[in-house]
Amino acid sequence: MEASTVRALQEEHNKTTKLAYMVGPIIQTGSNCSEESNGSICLNWLENQTPNSVLYVCFGSGGTLPQQQTNELALGLELSGQKFLWVLREPSKSKDVDYKIAAVGNDDNDLLKYLPHDFL
Repeated sequence: MEASTVRALQEEHNKTTKLAYMVGPIIQTGSNCSEESNGSICLNWLENQTPNSVLYVCFGSGGTLPQQQTNELALGLELSGQKFLWVLREPSKSKDVDYKIAAVGNDDNDLLKYLPHDFL
């Protein structure tokens, strides 16, 4: 949470009997992150963009979409003409939004098979 949100919750606690506990940050372990990982490549690319010019798309650590919605989102991003950074997870098998435990894959290119042909 942002520091201002935490302060607001703490101030509200002084007015009521409820208490909010801040937990985190929660850091995924077992990742094969390195200086050459996609995370660093993405951050380097992002730092070279004009401030406030990139759309960030992420549905959280477990948020997934069915393949059809992934395709629709890809099309919408492409048609927007805006620069974007998209955190993509394997599409769910369900027609509804699903929650999955995040898994660390050995091959970053595995997720490319879920994008529409010629999307990149």
